[in-house]
Amino acid sequence: MSKMQALCQELADNPKWTADDIGAPLPHDENAISVALPTWDSCIGYEEKDPAIINRLQAGYPRFVDHPQFNALHRFAQKYLKVPEDQELVLAPSEEAARLIAAYLAKEHGFQAAIHSLGAANIYYFLAPIGCEKSLRQCTQHAGQICSSRQCQSALSILQEGTPSQAAHQVECTELKSLLATWYAVESIDIRVHANGMASIANALRAVCSRRPHTATLQMGFPYVDLLKIQETFGEHVHFIPRYDEAAHQAVEALLKTERLCAVFIEVPGNPLLKSPDVPRISAACRQAGVPLVIDDTVASVLNVSLLEYADIIVSSLTKYVAGNARVMGGSAVVSPQSPWYRELVDALTQNDDNACWADDLSLLTECAAGYPERIRTMNTNALQLVQLMREHPAVDQVLFPDRCPHFKKIQRQNMGFGSLFSIVLNEPSRHTKQVYDALTINKGPSLGTEFSLCCPFTILAHYEELDWAESLEVSRWLLRFAIGCEPVDQIWNRIKPALDLAVL
Repeated sequence: MSKMQALCQELADNPKWTADDIGAPLPHDENAISVALPTWDSCIGYEEKDPAIINRLQAGYPRFVDHPQFNALHRFAQKYLKVPEDQELVLAPSEEAARLIAAYLAKEHGFQAAIHSLGAANIYYFLAPIGCEKSLRQCTQHAGQICSSRQCQSALSILQEGTPSQAAHQVECTELKSLLATWYAVESIDIRVHANGMASIANALRAVCSRRPHTATLQMGFPYVDLLKIQETFGEHVHFIPRYDEAAHQAVEALLKTERLCAVFIEVPGNPLLKSPDVPRISAACRQAGVPLVIDDTVASVLNVSLLEYADIIVSSLTKYVAGNARVMGGSAVVSPQSPWYRELVDALTQNDDNACWADDLSLLTECAAGYPERIRTMNTNALQLVQLMREHPAVDQVLFPDRCPHFKKIQRQNMGFGSLFSIVLNEPSRHTKQVYDALTINKGPSLGTEFSLCCPFTILAHYEELDWAESLEVSRWLLRFAIGCEPVDQIWNRIKPALDLAVL
């Protein structure tokens, strides 16, 4: 059994679900990217920055919580570089990423930064005035411009001990691209690999914006929070059409006819509502208007959906199903060879690339990717069976899953499934959800696509400062999102059903 399999098996057999587990890394690994938030109150405390919760965090999703290895490198580099007290040290995963961050901070705060190499692990830095923290956080959270934990470990080793830098970046990237090319049915030249999924989306956004500067994007469907935030923050303007009904499709078509846009963004399916737009219809309207369609297939996964005929760029978080273990991050952007703007978009993605995926992460991603096809098939089967059980349980009011979305079935691959993700809303949710969530005996924390099952109160974690807005768009504050792993279905259900039963006693 590999280390990855052993870590996932440990969480499958002994999930982190009690108050004693608050802040534990998921999995138990120094590079874990998920964290146990196993009680409703711990999720609220996390969002409200309660020291009683924050001080217990041993890990966190790296775009939201600085990794301990990053903090250690930052502290060391501050002393190593003798950073003045009135300056903020900004670390970036590549020279181009440093330039992108510096350009955004210059735009927001009006200063010019001199960029330097840290001399280790391809990390670059610059100094910024104190007070730029919010803008810097937008770059890390929304655009994914972060140094990975392994990159920070390598840098610390080099700076502290003079250890030679590891890494065959190009060799590993070539191998991973070859796997992705097989799954997407494209050539390796059509693919860019990035440090995480949001970095891939950021590169796609830069590419389409460079093609039509000073024009807006359009987001159709309620998306994962940062897909909308990145367009709001780094784009010219974003039109947001949050629903998937006929009126929404007509609104998209009308806007494409009346305004010059640089791109339309959609998810298939959307996270967390698990609905999809009519992709062939939206694609046809985009092609007629000369506007690229960017599709995020993270939740569905490439082996479940076929998008080359309709998308111009397909972006994905490899952190999820391809990694499968919450130990390593990665992202990809694929240009469809069938796009009318194929060459133009390939060139734009290459020119705007932040070149930030560290070699050790690429190596582990490549290793993990070998198990992805079997992993996704198991998760497809497990999730569908559990959805059927959920729909029969008297405590459950709504089950959100793509199997009843006719638009999803238009892009679904033959003999494949719907992915691992589903969401539920309980009957009398304000009365029962906290009790049910606390009683679930599965792992509870952010992320999806892992071999161990996860649950989180998605709207609380993603939209805590805008709960009323989310609910106005049919995203309940009481929504629970499940990401089903590879454990036996009976085992997963036996960890869920007793908690649901509490809501019908």
